[in-house]
Amino acid sequence: MIVEQRIGRVQRLASTHAFVSIYNVTLKGTFEDYIVGRLMEKLQMASHAVGDVEALLQGADVADGDEDGGSGFEDKILDLVLAALAGKDVEKATKLAEKSIEDAKLELEREEANINSMLGGMEEAEYDGPRTPTLPKNERSLDAREFTAAALKLLKVQLTEEPNGLLCAEENGGREYIRFADPADTAKRTTLYAPGTPAFERLVNRVVASGLHEVDDLDPDPTRATREVAQTWVTQFGGHYSSSEVTDGIRLFDGSALLRVRATVAHDSYERLVGVDCNNQDHRTDRSKSAVNPIPKAFDKPQSLGIDIDRLQRAALSDDGISEFSRFYLERREHETARASDVRKRKKLEDEFTPRVEMTLVGLDGRLHREIGVKVRYTIDSEDEYESLIVIRPYDKSLIRAPELGLCSKSGKSVPDQCLARCDVTGAYALRHLLRKSEITGRLALPEFTILCGHSGKRILREEAELSAVTGKLVSAEFLKTSAVSGKKAEAEHFRTCAFTKSDVLIDELAASEISGKEFRSDEAMQSSVSERTGHKQEFIFCHETRRPIALDEAERCEITGHRVRAGILERCELTGKMVLPIGLEACSLTGKRALKRYFVSSSLSGRRLLEQIAQRSSTGTFCAPSERQTCAWSGRAAHPDDIRTCDLTGLSIHFEFLTPQAPYRLKALVEILIGIRRNTDAVERWPEIAGQLTSVKNGGKYQVEAAVMSPDNRLLATSSKSKAMFGFRVYQVGALYDISTNTIIGRICVGKRDRENWIEVAR
Repeated sequence: MIVEQRIGRVQRLASTHAFVSIYNVTLKGTFEDYIVGRLMEKLQMASHAVGDVEALLQGADVADGDEDGGSGFEDKILDLVLAALAGKDVEKATKLAEKSIEDAKLELEREEANINSMLGGMEEAEYDGPRTPTLPKNERSLDAREFTAAALKLLKVQLTEEPNGLLCAEENGGREYIRFADPADTAKRTTLYAPGTPAFERLVNRVVASGLHEVDDLDPDPTRATREVAQTWVTQFGGHYSSSEVTDGIRLFDGSALLRVRATVAHDSYERLVGVDCNNQDHRTDRSKSAVNPIPKAFDKPQSLGIDIDRLQRAALSDDGISEFSRFYLERREHETARASDVRKRKKLEDEFTPRVEMTLVGLDGRLHREIGVKVRYTIDSEDEYESLIVIRPYDKSLIRAPELGLCSKSGKSVPDQCLARCDVTGAYALRHLLRKSEITGRLALPEFTILCGHSGKRILREEAELSAVTGKLVSAEFLKTSAVSGKKAEAEHFRTCAFTKSDVLIDELAASEISGKEFRSDEAMQSSVSERTGHKQEFIFCHETRRPIALDEAERCEITGHRVRAGILERCELTGKMVLPIGLEACSLTGKRALKRYFVSSSLSGRRLLEQIAQRSSTGTFCAPSERQTCAWSGRAAHPDDIRTCDLTGLSIHFEFLTPQAPYRLKALVEILIGIRRNTDAVERWPEIAGQLTSVKNGGKYQVEAAVMSPDNRLLATSSKSKAMFGFRVYQVGALYDISTNTIIGRICVGKRDRENWIEVAR
């Protein structure tokens, strides 16, 4: 059953018919006639009103969701017909299908009215799609009868002319009568062969598949032709031909190729026969030995003839008809995909409207010839054989490529360049067999420039030989050594190796060392300034002090610098006991000891140099001599003068560690008991005596010791005493240092008053 939706597939591009009439044929009086007639009548009436059969089928739900829309409608009718044949009542189902079509028609009319009311009608809309392709008219060189006869003869089918314009074709025991026009002869069973008929299309496909190749091979016997050309070429320069061998070749094709080119999209196709001119500059094989072989009568690889398939494809794609067909559908693809909003729909449209081109080589017509590489062997006035590569075109016996000719300077003949070699002495070119090769270096020269080596007896070039300083013979430079002492050259047996430098020197240029007994080159001899022994310079060193050479066993090493000097120069450091250079020692200004300089310091007071171990170090890193030290009155210790300060309370010199950190400097122990933050009771038994001393020194008054702190060396007491005045209304705190050993007050006595947090000195 063919439905309305398939009609569009009959209207192909380039059709000359503006309209296509479609007939649905049914058998009258059958269930099919009843069912199909009613449904098709209803569908036609609705389509005349709506104008869109596909929309009707989809709206009536008889397409089953298939995008094609035809199979569902056909299946629907088939189901109804089968049901009727089975005796079932299909009247109700037919009426339902009619109602579905009617409902779809009304729905489409309502939708069209809504769209027109919102967007306006399409009565005046113009087509804005791609330009319709203008395809070239097919011009046939043969009519159907001529083509059929020629094709069948090509396929080896026996043909016989029959009356009434028929052809009798006999093949493989079968017989067929062929007619080329209607009506058929009722007396015989005939087959119509005309464009578009199945029989004619099958014949076209057979011919295309078999290939209509008419290729004329211009080289019937290429091997013999190349041999003749090679012999002629050798005789041209006076050579004598020996043999020749084909190495490889290429095939070149001149003519035309016929291509069957088919461009297709999802719903359309276009096919043409395209002729392409071929020339041997573009269509040639790669170089191979098989190119010399005759071409087969049947072949399936046109590349073996030199056909460039890629070049043919490019020519086929440039055909006007194929290009126009592809242009139309590419523009149509852009037009359709631009209107589609769904991504999957755009992808589907892109696949459907993308042209795909297939090409088949139908036939070749032309000539094939070869260019063959030949290896030629020949001689020139000698038994030495030469070999050259030449390229020959056999069919016209042309020499395509051959070595250039050059002049032999020895014989005066013009011969192929490959036969010549350069004389490495004169630079002139001559036939290789006229030159002599050096057996040492392989270099070539004319015979008059060669000699025999006096050492090996081998033939060498004269310029490769040198005179031996010992034997006086001309010897190849390869067998000579050069003395590192004198630069003289001689054979290897006249040389020995220096034990120290490993250099080769002549035997009479060696000397024996008095130190080690080894042989050494005489130009590097040296003598000891101590023992006057002679040896190689590597056996000696230079004394660091005298700068004169001495033997290694005559040297002593400084234990600090590592320098070596002759014996008796080093001195011993009195602190470390090491033997060192005198320049690294210094004498102490106090003790007179000599020691390494790094153990000495300088007095910051007098500048005297003395050993650090006997110097007095200050807290800031300066030093002084023992005689320059001062004694701390509070601790009794000796210290660097930089660390001694004058106590503001007692007037005594005291080390800064016992004083307050900020000026005016005061004895911390005395300040703390005067303020009252310390209440030490050191040496309580002496307090009454201390109070008496204060009364004696101050010429009266009463004093009561409240606290006392013993000095670090247990020699002094820092005391704080209470003194009252004005009938006891004023109380003073009196500070003093008491010397236990002499029972006396030393330094100044300070008097002050104590408040809640401090002690303030007052004048009294």
